[in-house]
Order: sequence, then C-alpha cells, then structure tokens
Amino acid sequence: MSGYIDVDLYIEYLTELKKSAEKHFRYEEAVQLGLEINRIKDFPTVSNVHEVKHGKNITENNLVDEFICSECGIIFKDISEYDVAEDIYREFIFKYCPNCGAKMDKE
Repeated sequence: MSGYIDVDLYIEYLTELKKSAEKHFRYEEAVQLGLEINRIKDFPTVSNVHEVKHGKNITENNLVDEFICSECGIIFKDISEYDVAEDIYREFIFKYCPNCGAKMDKE
C-alpha cells in the first residue's frame, strides 16, 4: 500500500455526505463537511513533493577545506592562505550541496 489517498475521490465522497446532511436538515454537519472539503483542497499533493538526493563530500582533503559533491561534482575550496593564531575563523561542513541541494548524509 502506497500510503496515499485519491484526493478527488475523497472530496467526492465528502461532497455526497454533505448533500445527504443538507437533505436531512443536519446543517451543522453540512457546514463542517464543507469546511473539511475546503481544507483538503488546500493540502499539498504528491506533484508538489520533490525527491531528495543523497550524496557525500568526496574530497580527499580536510572536509572544511574543500567540498566536492558526489552528485553534481561542484567544487568549493577554502581560499585562505594563512592562519594567524589571533584570528577567529568559522569553518563548517556542508550538510546540503549549495548547487544541487543533495543531502550530504551518505557514508
């Protein structure tokens, strides 16, 4: 089972329930069903979801000095040429590729 529902079929089902509630003078139920139908129409659908790529930094250097994405091949290098003890540097490791968006979680 995929875990997805057919939204159009579910809305059609709720619409029929709403018509039945109106026919039998259950107006509060009909209003609630109408609100539910409108709420479901605003849900994101599978077409709005993007597959997440997974990759890793394939550099042979220190991970904070160079980044090479295993998915798109883009390269980022640390361009600092000196290290002074008094200077404060912020080094980090990419969790996502800034170019293709691949999540860097492969070992």
